[in-house]
Amino acid sequence: QDPQAYVENKRFLERYQARKQELIAAQQRLQAEKEAKEQELYKEQCVECVNVLKKAIPNWDEPLYQSLMQYAIDLGASEEEVLKENRPSIFIALHKAYQFDKGRDKVMAKINRPGAPKKVVRPGVKNPVSDAEAGKRAKAAQAYAKGKMSQEDAFRFLED
Repeated sequence: QDPQAYVENKRFLERYQARKQELIAAQQRLQAEKEAKEQELYKEQCVECVNVLKKAIPNWDEPLYQSLMQYAIDLGASEEEVLKENRPSIFIALHKAYQFDKGRDKVMAKINRPGAPKKVVRPGVKNPVSDAEAGKRAKAAQAYAKGKMSQEDAFRFLED
């Protein structure tokens, strides 16, 4: 209704919209600077990670990196997590697990191939002792205890 009030309100609205656009632009600029700093820091960490891995893992190169990434994905890690990871300790542990699994597959293939020995000694498993052998050991222990056997003869009956 009042033309003077309308003009003042319109100027206020234009100043408000201009200030709003300035603030939005400043916020976007700050966000872009923050993202650029984070990206630069990430690149530096990646370079440092590669240097540490070259020292810690022999033959560290791009194909090994790709195979470790695929191995991690096969174990259940998401692709995004694997691509963003830049801690050398994670890659060293992953490399050791990868070597273990790869080595286990080779050993199992050798054990299961035709012509492989049927008896495979596994760690922590003792060979069964026959009754005759156990009897000989018991007699030797009694003879040593009574002093009828020398120490050298008694050592022959010890087991590993």
